[in-house]
Amino acid sequence: MDVRIPLKVELTAKLPWLDELGFRIVHHDYSWRSFGDSLVVLQSNSLRLRFVRERGYVDAQVASLAEPDFWPEVSFVLEAIGRTSRRTRDEPELEAAAVEVRENLGALIQAMGPDLPQTKLELERRQRERLREAMQPKPRSNR
Repeated sequence: MDVRIPLKVELTAKLPWLDELGFRIVHHDYSWRSFGDSLVVLQSNSLRLRFVRERGYVDAQVASLAEPDFWPEVSFVLEAIGRTSRRTRDEPELEAAAVEVRENLGALIQAMGPDLPQTKLELERRQRERLREAMQPKPRSNR
């Protein structure tokens, strides 16, 4: 991945299937001064999709048309609806983020559309759980 290239250019060249599925770019931004950070927002008739590149790592986020400013990460939504995210933090590329979206597109549309209230409740519950786990004191080793 070349961070000198805006994410919009990379996305257009590498992911033509997004256009075929009815996604259109509605916003994009790029900052070469900020490590090549870039974002692209796409929208279809049923879902909003955002790819964000920060310090070379690309992440995918989704939003519903009803709540276009609520952007959970795709991996968190998949976890909330009982699916497993196969992507690891070792896969920084746009293609890895996009494959996860493509393989789960129907479930993401359902979760962020008709099932949005339940999805939000489960996302919030899991966020509280992660926070609680992070706040637990870690056992010290006896050295």
